[in-house]
Amino acid sequence: MSDQGTTLTEAQLSAVEAELAQDGVWVADQLRDQVSPAQEQQIEDAVASSSAPAYVTLARLDHDDPLTSGSPADLARIIHLDTGRDGHYLGVPSYGDLRVEVTSFPDQSADWYASALAEEEHPGDLTAQVLTTLDLLGDPAAAREQYNQTHPEPGGPPDPTDPIGTGTGGAPTPWLLGGGLLVLTVVAAVVFDRRRRRRRTPVASAVEGRSLVLPVTVLGTVRAAEDRRREDEALAAVLGLGEAIDAAELRANRDEVRRAWQAALDHYDVASRILHRDHTPADAVGALVLARRGHEAMAAALARKGWTPARPCYFNALHPAAARRVSWSESGSKSGSEAGSGSESGRAEVSVEVPACPACADAVRAGREPADILDFLAHGVPRHYFTLDLGAWSESGYGALDTDLLARLLAFRGHD
Repeated sequence: MSDQGTTLTEAQLSAVEAELAQDGVWVADQLRDQVSPAQEQQIEDAVASSSAPAYVTLARLDHDDPLTSGSPADLARIIHLDTGRDGHYLGVPSYGDLRVEVTSFPDQSADWYASALAEEEHPGDLTAQVLTTLDLLGDPAAAREQYNQTHPEPGGPPDPTDPIGTGTGGAPTPWLLGGGLLVLTVVAAVVFDRRRRRRRTPVASAVEGRSLVLPVTVLGTVRAAEDRRREDEALAAVLGLGEAIDAAELRANRDEVRRAWQAALDHYDVASRILHRDHTPADAVGALVLARRGHEAMAAALARKGWTPARPCYFNALHPAAARRVSWSESGSKSGSEAGSGSESGRAEVSVEVPACPACADAVRAGREPADILDFLAHGVPRHYFTLDLGAWSESGYGALDTDLLARLLAFRGHD
């Protein structure tokens, strides 16, 4: 087996995703001395007959890999974000003995027991571990019971009064493995991989917004500076969220508190992934929105409360949270009243009800367009974001129209 870790370019990642779509298995050349073609066929057959969708990526990822930073869990998250395919993702950690690691979507805490048992039964035999893991994943309750029988002390159920990160004195708390312990890996990836990303120009829709009367060179300079500011703000917010998650001690004895904590992990994970890969200025704003939501979810979890995302202002998701709803014309003209008041001004032929922050709501109520609507350059001209085709961002109003922003992002299958 080569000591050189595997790195992936975007093109190679696309090839891996295509291979997984065909037979569910990808084996890097680096591990061909561990997994022969005949053994790969065995794994493919096991994947095909598994009770739940499974995807096997066998590679020792390099710590300097710009996409994954050596984490098989990060590779699984990238593939899931790109393809939208739920299921069990089996990978190989980049360090230590050869063993299988499982990342599942949706998260299933008992998966850890399957891979732990497989490693104990077949140390050093990667193919046997994969086959055993796939078999045990078919009955996670039985896998957990089997593990607890052979590890009565460390393998007991997680103590709900025990702070996150301390476990029960032995086996790590499985539901935490899906996110919390990966924070430092992904933070490092964002910090050390500051390569300049190519910028895509959003395509404007048929709806025309107002243009600023500025020379093209001046406008470009101003917008570039604004993009950099938002990029730096998003990066700082995501890194701050990761550090806060890593330092947090949570006592979660209720499901709603655990869901809030998991929401913080999920928002952090997606936000960091957006910034780590090629992205647009609109994506940077989205990452900032996700990071802020993650901070809110974590604060709720630490206060031992449930969390429901607040609706941001439709006109600019970076404004304060929405305070009331107003009627707004899709064509960009405005109505002069709050939704439901019955009086309108201007020529609002088709209006929608949208949540707005106090300042934007007051402006619309007074018959004015809000002064700071979020916009981006399209073909060199500023356009309001909701008149552009920005996928989940414009479709959901950055969460204003649909607060389940993460589900929207997965539906659009990433940002590449």
